[in-house]
Amino acid sequence: MIYSKRNDKIDFFGGEPAIQPHFLEALRYAKSLGIKCWLGTNARVFYYKEFAKRIAETGIDMVRSSVYGHDAKLHDSITTVPGSFNQTIGGIKNILKYKIPLIVNVVIMKPNYRHLEEITKLLIGLGVSDIKYSSLILRGNAYKNRKSLAVEISKVKPYLQKALKNAAECNIKIRIEKNPICIAPEFAEHFIKESDPRVDPNEMFSKSEKCKKCKYNSRCVGISKRYEGLFGLSELTPQ
Repeated sequence: MIYSKRNDKIDFFGGEPAIQPHFLEALRYAKSLGIKCWLGTNARVFYYKEFAKRIAETGIDMVRSSVYGHDAKLHDSITTVPGSFNQTIGGIKNILKYKIPLIVNVVIMKPNYRHLEEITKLLIGLGVSDIKYSSLILRGNAYKNRKSLAVEISKVKPYLQKALKNAAECNIKIRIEKNPICIAPEFAEHFIKESDPRVDPNEMFSKSEKCKKCKYNSRCVGISKRYEGLFGLSELTPQ
């Protein structure tokens, strides 16, 4: 949980906050003080309608969740939890049913990058109106499994662009994070700054010397330093 005094906002995230025994009590108390509250969750607990209803009644300001695949086989293989896809999708349906503001994050990685358009269509079909596309940050277990998870942005680019075009055609609010703008320059206005307050972009991300000539240099985060260690910086193309 992170409290930002400047924005008068509490962000519940890390692990699964929604299953903590005092979460609902803490959320209600924070809202009673007029504090904005966001929740990062896998949405599985929202599969239970009564829980979703109680959260909606608090007036929570935003829920963030992630979908890793367009079907149970892919999603569950990434989460390593059988049945997680069905619960997450059911949870998203209930979040939308009770009109809780929702952002769904699509984390781009080697197992799913070829299915970005299908994941996008799935979310649009559910009624999701706000989708964020972000690259996997290679730390912890993700770094340990980097050979099976990390993928070159040059391979991702055509699949991501198709997904973004599909989302744009359906008037979806698009956010792109943890990616260099040159991966989808026609959507430059949709790239956002690093949203995790624990992350210092200057410490985690790299740019090549040629990026200084790019018209988006001041806005672009670049590529993660651990990505650079795996694949280098040659894929970065100044606009």
